[in-house]
Amino acid sequence: MTMKNGERLGPIALVTLLFIVCSVYAFLMHTGLVFKPIKRPTYVSLEEAIDRYGKKEEIIGVIDRQGQAFAYITQLARRPHVVYQNEGPSPFIMSHCILAHSSMAYEIDDCFKSPKVCISSVLANNLVFYDKKNHNTVQQVLNKKVEMEEPLTPLPTIMTSLACWKEQFPNSKVWVREIVWRDTFYFTFLARKSVIDPSSPELVYPLQHPLDIRLPMKSAVLGIHLGSISKAYPEDLFKRNRLIQDTLGKIPICMMASPDGEYIQVFSRENSDRKTLSFLLSEKHAFIDDETGSTWNLKGECTLGHYKGHVLQPIPHYSKIFWFCWADFYPETEIYDIHQDSISETTNPTLHPKQSNSSLPTR
Repeated sequence: MTMKNGERLGPIALVTLLFIVCSVYAFLMHTGLVFKPIKRPTYVSLEEAIDRYGKKEEIIGVIDRQGQAFAYITQLARRPHVVYQNEGPSPFIMSHCILAHSSMAYEIDDCFKSPKVCISSVLANNLVFYDKKNHNTVQQVLNKKVEMEEPLTPLPTIMTSLACWKEQFPNSKVWVREIVWRDTFYFTFLARKSVIDPSSPELVYPLQHPLDIRLPMKSAVLGIHLGSISKAYPEDLFKRNRLIQDTLGKIPICMMASPDGEYIQVFSRENSDRKTLSFLLSEKHAFIDDETGSTWNLKGECTLGHYKGHVLQPIPHYSKIFWFCWADFYPETEIYDIHQDSISETTNPTLHPKQSNSSLPTR
């Protein structure tokens, strides 16, 4: 490094400078001066949130263990990364990583009791936070404590618009906050717009594996990990297909989407009677099970027919996560075959073969 007077910084000076920069960064992270989790969130009604931000504003929707819905404005969650929800009998924390466009909520339960969370670092462009009380490091996209290899309890978390969320959960609360100096500092010096721009190839940190080129780098995918199997479903699929059925390992699943493909929920196709259901989309755009002709809605509720009153079990997943991040943490991930996306498909679709690129090292 050359200074203005033409002199070069020696190795010791460079190491000292790097140490100072890293120390300042660590201080900002661990003390919460910039990334201070929100412990007492302020909520407003959906109507007020729409008046303030507009119907198309992206939110992170969370459904707690009791079925109560909460929404978090994504652009406001980009800096604190973590918001506590302590109201009611089913508390949780909501986490959002700006670099990976990934969101997940975790139930505050026996496995994650009274956590005192701080943002500790970023690994391969994904959020890492530390629970000071229980002395555990958590890698967001892996949904588990790193040291103990112990999984957390994720909750259904969906990224969609305020308008779509209102259609499903009209009584949902919406978290909002005021813009403060920390936002200006963070978005000026630490998080450039190009990092979160889907059309930009820019990454902040190196990947753990060679870039997976099977899909565009920052294309949005719906990512599911069940047992030892992970699979990605390109979000564009749901603009043409409101119903996708699949089987991951031995678990039959289905994905149901709103007409515009903006709201997507994942369910187990095994109902409370332990019977596996197959679905189709009727001419009236209703979800019908092939076994009894019962009608189901986007919340997995049976509203008409033999199974009326039954509810499908939702499966937590990553909604609209950037492909590069999902593939980096789940390098053996499968991809749902775009060319066989039938709305009535009930068998495992063919998988894309891994593509190779001579300029990239192979796994």
